[in-house]
Amino acid sequence: HVMVVTCLRSAIRLYLAGLNVCCSGSRSRLFHRHGNPSLLGRYEALVAAGELSWDRGQVKALQRLQELVGQLSSNRQRTGTGVSPLGHRRWFIDKLLKRDRTLHSAPESTKGLYLYGSVGAGKTMLMDLFYQSLEISHKQRVHFNAFMLDVHERIHRFKQSLPRASAQDKPHTYDPIAPVARQIANTTQLLCFDEFQVTDIADAVILKRLFSVMFTSGVVVVATSNRHPDDLYKNGLQRTNFLPFIDVLKHHCNLLRLDPGTDYRERILASAAGQVYISPNSPEANQRLENVFREMAEEQSICT
Repeated sequence: HVMVVTCLRSAIRLYLAGLNVCCSGSRSRLFHRHGNPSLLGRYEALVAAGELSWDRGQVKALQRLQELVGQLSSNRQRTGTGVSPLGHRRWFIDKLLKRDRTLHSAPESTKGLYLYGSVGAGKTMLMDLFYQSLEISHKQRVHFNAFMLDVHERIHRFKQSLPRASAQDKPHTYDPIAPVARQIANTTQLLCFDEFQVTDIADAVILKRLFSVMFTSGVVVVATSNRHPDDLYKNGLQRTNFLPFIDVLKHHCNLLRLDPGTDYRERILASAAGQVYISPNSPEANQRLENVFREMAEEQSICT
């Protein structure tokens, strides 16, 4: 029986190797033929429609993001995330071969992207294009502050779930951060952060442990920020304890600066004849302010 099982496992491994070779080319052709337009293609369409202005730095960022789209899509096919028949077949074979394959594990070479630069440079717009182009289900986009509030709430619930120690029990240390990080990783392959910034010491002291476990568990992070990683939590309390997190972040994310020297938000103010203050206070002024607000809201949701 042992010999039969061993032969069967060897045959399955050979089958998988051939399946990968045969399917890789056809998958690529199908993606380009029937998939969504590339990020650059969607960007150029918005430029042609007059919704955006062509920007060399934004194009460079889109090229990096497009590479990441390809890597994540490849990981999805390889690990069976989603509902493809190949994924279900691999799940069964993994069980038979006793392989420990997480639902969305990413290779060590899959690095995220940390996009930073001045305000109004188009970082949010680029994140819109990137996030909506991904055909993976295990993705999440969230404002960084909202994410950390959720993390602290999860840690609190985890602590509450622990059995209460009696007076006779010896005190022991435990790590509530790692279980929470793995809990997040169990449902998330890609984590996108808007406005990545650190201002709270309660966040600063747990980030290294939290992100180290998430990265090790295969989570890929894409973030936008106004600050270079080296400037995060600058002049914060006990910042020396925070500095190791910066190294972790830079190891798992490529850095890209986006600073065109133009605040594209000012384009919207041109419709208000350059006015920042609208006076005197009157029904006409209120209506004009309402019109400017609507234009800004529409600009924000061009890609949503």
